[in-house]
Amino acid sequence: MSHCVTVKIPAEKSAQYPIWIGAGVLNKLPLWLRRHYPKHTVVVISDKTVMRILAKKVVSSIRQKKFKVVTIEIPAGEKSKSRDVMQSVEKRMFAEHCGRDTIIIAMGGGVVGDLAGFVAATYMRGLPYIQVPTSLLAMVDSSVGGKTGIDTDYGKNLLGAFWQPKAVFADTKALKTLPSAHIVNGLVEALKMFMTHDAKSFSYAVHNLDKALACDVRILASIIQRAVTIKAAVVQRDEKESGERMTLNFGHTIGHAVEHLSNYKVMHGAAVAMGILLEAKIAEMLGLLSEQGFQIIRDVLAELDITPRVLKQLNIDHLLKATQLDKKKKQGKVHYVLLSDLGKVHQSLKQFAHYVPDGTVRRAYKTLIGA
Repeated sequence: MSHCVTVKIPAEKSAQYPIWIGAGVLNKLPLWLRRHYPKHTVVVISDKTVMRILAKKVVSSIRQKKFKVVTIEIPAGEKSKSRDVMQSVEKRMFAEHCGRDTIIIAMGGGVVGDLAGFVAATYMRGLPYIQVPTSLLAMVDSSVGGKTGIDTDYGKNLLGAFWQPKAVFADTKALKTLPSAHIVNGLVEALKMFMTHDAKSFSYAVHNLDKALACDVRILASIIQRAVTIKAAVVQRDEKESGERMTLNFGHTIGHAVEHLSNYKVMHGAAVAMGILLEAKIAEMLGLLSEQGFQIIRDVLAELDITPRVLKQLNIDHLLKATQLDKKKKQGKVHYVLLSDLGKVHQSLKQFAHYVPDGTVRRAYKTLIGA
């Protein structure tokens, strides 16, 4: 069984696309291409692992529909979100004489999706592309909404563009190939969306957490659908992240700083989970989130092996310095998304992210680790 969620960007009449979710939805891809882009060259960008396990079969099925297909492999991992790797992809496309009659398929996790999407946004001033997320994190979050980009020495995702895909095919069969750490990685992002927007979905995910961790595809498909429905609605209201879309950055002010300090050795989900724990504590200390609400979040994260013990490994001075790179910073002040309840973000004067002094962050950190 599969589900389809539609994203429609009000400001752009052409920016409406389907998000197919379920086991076997990739089987729809060749016919969808034939129907919508019958004369295009197809460029499949993937990492070496996904190319070996999944992409070759998909490429073969597309070629059977008489498409010219160019496959481009990039190294797995966050380090591939770089100028050098992006340039290598572009050079290959130029060598293959890829023109504007080209459609890109980003097949992989968030790294592949972000990089391939940015190539699509900039190559010959814009090509259509399709997201085929193969990780849980990419399915619940990064494949939807049109954020693309690469990292720099100064921080994560600091170069990029908003460029909406033409379709998303989230085939839950791919989840069976993932290590357990990658399931946790995606569950954190889903829980984040539920914490900020949907208390009922948060309860559903918590109630079914053991099944989700055991890679129960039926449960994971429901979690993906719920998360994507939330994100699609937020993106439709605020595509360019000028307001409400910032709420999806809950946990990310600290999370991105953790990733940066670890040189991206800490997985995104684990880093965001640390961010959620600390940023939820800040909200509790400021009197926005109840003690009970914070304890529920703390207990859920503990089931994912994210506890204050993990935060002890961080140097708070280095962490605060790294938050200065956050894109929500305004007039030199770092802003945070803060919860007022499970399923609800604190708003003040129509603002979704709020200045929190470093001293408050430091106190929350010390309280959490028992210093």
